[in-house]
Amino acid sequence: MKTIFFLIVLFTIASCQTPKMVVQTQVVKDVTYISEQDALGYWLLSQPQQVRDDFKKDFTFSGEQIKEIVDTLKKH
Repeated sequence: MKTIFFLIVLFTIASCQTPKMVVQTQVVKDVTYISEQDALGYWLLSQPQQVRDDFKKDFTFSGEQIKEIVDTLKKH
């Protein structure tokens, strides 16, 4: 009886000492993509009105201005 008890205790101690391997098979993917245009829009919303007005003045083009830029890019 002592031998069986000793073997059970020995087995329990030995099983507690063995390193447990953790296998992680799930790959975590970041699926919250945001475009640069959206990021710029969110940034502008957090800026003061003066910064937004300056940005609009400097980076907003009329249809005619865009047409002129496209025409300069065309090969002649």
